[in-house]
Amino acid sequence: MITPQSLHHTQRQALSALAKGARRAFCLLAAAAMFTSAAIAGPEVAPDPKAVKTESKPAGSRFSGLLNVDISDQYITPRGLNIENEGVVIQPMLILFLNAYKSSDPNAFINDVTLFMGNWNSVHTHAAGPTPGNWNETDPFWGISTTFAKDFRFDITGTMFISGVNAFDTSSNLSLKLSYMDKFLPEGWSLNPSIECFIELTEKATIVLNEATSDQGFYFAFAIEPTYKFKDIPLIISLPTFFNVCDDSFYQKLDGSGGGAGVALVSTAFQVRVPLTCIPENYGKWSIYAKYQYYHLFNQGVLDGNFMFGGNSGEYHEDMGQVRGGVTLAF
Repeated sequence: MITPQSLHHTQRQALSALAKGARRAFCLLAAAAMFTSAAIAGPEVAPDPKAVKTESKPAGSRFSGLLNVDISDQYITPRGLNIENEGVVIQPMLILFLNAYKSSDPNAFINDVTLFMGNWNSVHTHAAGPTPGNWNETDPFWGISTTFAKDFRFDITGTMFISGVNAFDTSSNLSLKLSYMDKFLPEGWSLNPSIECFIELTEKATIVLNEATSDQGFYFAFAIEPTYKFKDIPLIISLPTFFNVCDDSFYQKLDGSGGGAGVALVSTAFQVRVPLTCIPENYGKWSIYAKYQYYHLFNQGVLDGNFMFGGNSGEYHEDMGQVRGGVTLAF
């Protein structure tokens, strides 16, 4: 006779078998990628401010790193600019971390201070831009991350946006981000709320439609990432969601006036991540992920920019969707 208990047990067995099969296929893929990257890249690669704290490192080591390779059907920035919507977009990112301070006192207010530097790139199969090319953009960045009161983290990041196809002048920007690493939910669950202030220092991080009236601006990003980490199977599901609130000068309308202050866009995504536990830890922590991300644009300035020069050139799209996937190595 089928009971709720036996049905539950059968479901768990089926889930476990499915995960094992998927894991075998993914492990073969990741192993090939690992040996290929070792042969081509030579030196090791590096981590992400979130991942570093939880990934194991050699005893006594103050260095860690993260490499992430993201593959998607288009390039949409966190500011809603649709840069490319043709071909395949490959975006590798490398970060190196130095743990400068770690408190041994569990009651200390400052728990950890980490310095980091890295580089993010966008390589497209579809050559585009004023000087058409495939290496569309490279963004070096650096900063400091401080964990305090056990569950809070404050990141200060400086970054430069450099166009490889002469699509825009190099801009420099400052990001101030406060995150809360919540622990009040049941085991396996987390919300990961954060608030970020993004400030343009020189030139623009958005599309300039009239240079004479263009000026640097800023926006606040309010984010939350509800996440569930399964206990019995290597699977993590998350729903990263954020919305941006900008000042009037951050975007620009076709007539050269400010794009408008207020909520500029909202984005939400469904992401599935599979840790590749079949790869020995001395090769680093590997995982793969798949993600669908949705954007809705409110600001007329970002709509005008995409209409004139972005991936949506000649068309207005308030709603955009992006399919993404990739592999992450933390060491």
